[in-house]
Amino acid sequence: MLPLDKLTEKAYADFASKGCDPAAFDAVLALDMNLSGDFGRTWLALDRTRKRLYRLSESDGAFAEYLAVDIRNLILLPDDLSFACASLVEPGAVARAAVRRLEVKLGDTVVIWGAGPIGLIAAAWAKRAGASVVRVVDISEEKLAFAKKFGFEAYDEARDGLCDCAIEGTGAPQALCSLIQAMKPHSRVILMGNPARDMTITQSVYSQILRREITLRGTWNSSYNDMINDWEATVAAMADGSIQYEGLITHRYPISRTLEALEMS
Repeated sequence: MLPLDKLTEKAYADFASKGCDPAAFDAVLALDMNLSGDFGRTWLALDRTRKRLYRLSESDGAFAEYLAVDIRNLILLPDDLSFACASLVEPGAVARAAVRRLEVKLGDTVVIWGAGPIGLIAAAWAKRAGASVVRVVDISEEKLAFAKKFGFEAYDEARDGLCDCAIEGTGAPQALCSLIQAMKPHSRVILMGNPARDMTITQSVYSQILRREITLRGTWNSSYNDMINDWEATVAAMADGSIQYEGLITHRYPISRTLEALEMS
């Protein structure tokens, strides 16, 4: 931990460039290791008033051997929970938050647009919440085949009917348009996918939102507080086996092959 008066001019400027005023903090911690072996810096700042450590995003250092974090941000893992499974806590919490905000009712038909890891975890949470039918949509046949192994069939409107509620997890305008046309009147939609470009819909699709009185709501990340804690709930679901997270892990790499793993993903 370095007091501010010990920071070099370059380090001070680097800290300030992250959008923070260095004068608002008592000290910073620099982590000088990243995946490539270069000496990038990740700054951790101790706020004078809140007395909490903040790791500044978009900085090097996330693959350092150690990171200093506020103890209040730590979640204890059961002894028998593998680190491989625990690596899915964050996407699991995101999925859980989306389903929680969807307010699934007993017997609902729920469809998830996007059958990636978060989409499949969301499907599992929807099933646990009481949905009688949970389906997925994806343009990738490979993902749909994997989803079927995980217990979720591809959505077929002729077989499954219109949706009571749905999650848009792709961030693609074509998927959003397809979703809206598959919704029942007075249905509920959670927008979860980050868009890579402008989200445009046709006039006729927009009209369906109005005519069917569809409720659209956004979700961002997850909740971690004394009232709602998606992270703790995710760990609990992992521990009791009610959601089979281990089944989502398709490849395992030693740390020496980390770059290869990232390139594969």
